[in-house]
Amino acid sequence: MQHIYARMRQRARQIVTRFPPPDFYQDHRSATELSQHHFETHPVTAQLRAFVAGQLEEDLGHGLEHAVKVALDAGALMIIENKLAGYADNFSNRRVIVVQCAGLLHDIQRKQGNHAIQGAAYAKKLLKIYPGYLQGNPQPRSF
Repeated sequence: MQHIYARMRQRARQIVTRFPPPDFYQDHRSATELSQHHFETHPVTAQLRAFVAGQLEEDLGHGLEHAVKVALDAGALMIIENKLAGYADNFSNRRVIVVQCAGLLHDIQRKQGNHAIQGAAYAKKLLKIYPGYLQGNPQPRSF
C-alpha cells in the first residue's frame, strides 16, 4: 500500500507543479508571512509543534507537514479577519497563536473513530498545559 501511495503522491506533485500557487498566497502575502513569523518564533507553537511531530504519523498526507500547513493558513486567515475587524495587534496576535495551535492539533486523533470529537477532547486536555497563555499570559508551561 505504501508503494502505491508514494507513486500517487509523486504523480500528484508532478501535476501540481504545472499550475501556479493559489491567488490567496499572492494576494495576502503579508498575512501569510506574518503567520509564518508568529509560528516560527512563538514559544507556544514551537513547543506544540515539537510535541505534535512525535505524535502524528505520515498517513495519506496527514502528517506534520499537513498540520503545519493548516496552522499557517489558519493564522493567515485570522490575521486577515482581525485586520478587517479593526482589532488591536495584541489581541490579534494572541488569536493567531490559538488558531495555529488548533491547526497543529486538528488531526491529532485522526486514526480514532469519530476523530473530530476525539481530537477536540484530546486537544482540550493537552492545551490545559497552556492555561495562562490562553487567558492572556504569554508564558506557557512546559510539557
